[in-house]
Amino acid sequence: MKLTKYFPLFIVIFVLAFLLIVFLPGWIRLLSFQSSLRKFIHLVKEGKIYDSADFVTKSEYQQAIQIIEDHVYPGYENDIKALNINRIEKVPKGYLATLVVRLEGANYTWVGRAKMLWTKEGNDWRFSLSDVAVAELLSENWVTLGQVLRSSSDDFE
Repeated sequence: MKLTKYFPLFIVIFVLAFLLIVFLPGWIRLLSFQSSLRKFIHLVKEGKIYDSADFVTKSEYQQAIQIIEDHVYPGYENDIKALNINRIEKVPKGYLATLVVRLEGANYTWVGRAKMLWTKEGNDWRFSLSDVAVAELLSENWVTLGQVLRSSSDDFE
C-alpha cells in the first residue's frame, strides 16, 4: 500500500485541524457573548429590568438598580417598538455591541443607538455603565449614559 496517495488527505486533515485549533476558541467565545447579549435584550423587552441589571458589572450593580428606580417607569416595555443588535465589534477588552432602539410613547418618539462595552467577568459577560454611550440614530454625537441621566434630571427640576 502506497502512502503517497494519502498524502493530500493528510494535508487537508492537518490544515482543517490547524484552523479548528486557531479559530474554535474565538468562535465559542463569540457565541457565548451573543447568547448573553440576546438574553439581556430579551429581559429588557419583556419588562424584567431588574433581572437585566444582572448583566452590569458587579462594581456598578447598585448604581444600575438606583438608575432603574429613579429613571425607569412602570410599563416602559410597552414603549419599546424595536430593540435590535446593529453591530458587534471585537475589541481588546471584549466586545463592543451597538444596539438600535425605537421608543414610541403617548407624546414622544425617539430612535437612537447605544454602544456597550462587554467584558468577561468570571464566566459571565457583563457591561460597565460608565462605558455606555448613547446617540440619536443619524447622529455621531455620542454622549455617556451619565450625561444623559444628568440632563434628564435637570429637565425635571
